Amino acid sequence: MRPKRSLRWKMLKWMWLMALLPMAVSMILFQQFVRHELVAAYGNDAALFCNVLAASLSDKLAGEWERPVGQIIDRVKEDPRGAFVIVADEQGRPVHVGAFQGDAWSAYMREQRRAGGAEGTLVLEGHRSVRAMGELIVQQAPIQRVAKDGNAAPHVTGHVVLGLRNRELGAGIQMFEMVQIGTVIGACVLCMPLAFWVTRRWVGPLRALIDSIRELGRGGQATPVPIHGDDEVSVVSMAFNDMAGRLAASRTELREANETLENRVAERTAQLSDAVHRLEVMALTDPMTGLANRR
Repeated sequence: MRPKRSLRWKMLKWMWLMALLPMAVSMILFQQFVRHELVAAYGNDAALFCNVLAASLSDKLAGEWERPVGQIIDRVKEDPRGAFVIVADEQGRPVHVGAFQGDAWSAYMREQRRAGGAEGTLVLEGHRSVRAMGELIVQQAPIQRVAKDGNAAPHVTGHVVLGLRNRELGAGIQMFEMVQIGTVIGACVLCMPLAFWVTRRWVGPLRALIDSIRELGRGGQATPVPIHGDDEVSVVSMAFNDMAGRLAASRTELREANETLENRVAERTAQLSDAVHRLEVMALTDPMTGLANRR
């Protein structure tokens, strides 16, 4: 009777599971770490750009923004990464808007609606914030007007919201993910022969032991199982070889005992036959004269 499921395939399955599960978890964690670092680095560039734009308006009142805002919009438009720029007042109401990529602007407005912003008012998250929406990085910076005497705290007169869309960032992250997946597949392909060799080395002694047990069960002479190492399988194989040797010795002793008994029975049978023959002769002839008895 053969087992329904091969132990070798069970071992291969669990080996793959134990190898792939930590690898997959490590890959996901490392991917998230790299994505976070790339977005953070790109966000720092966007923050610097946005702070420069906000600083260019810090010494002007809201009524004096018209000309510098036009320069800001032109500057962002010239940048290939520029998606949109918004100059809002102190309450977050957009005063000047420059949208250069329609899909990026639509994504940002959907984000604003999900954040629960009122109609015509932006949701400004804290002093500075960076949001990554796919390839789109949104940076916000306040426009701070410093008092002339320098003693009072800076007064926030507005906000600059800058959206930069770096398609290379998304492509780079996607390429990194593909490299990771290819690395995992390559490692699995390279490790497959090793896994087959290891399981074959582990399962081989068990198969030899099973074959010897079957041979012994059919009444034949069990082939001694090779011993490799001193693990549990080797201990079982040694115990089986010892049992098979004792059983073979018992069979030999039993066969010799049967042969001895058969020889003795044949001997006794020959002696009885000879005795019967002598009695028949004595019954038919006179033992003194050797002449036949008269009836």
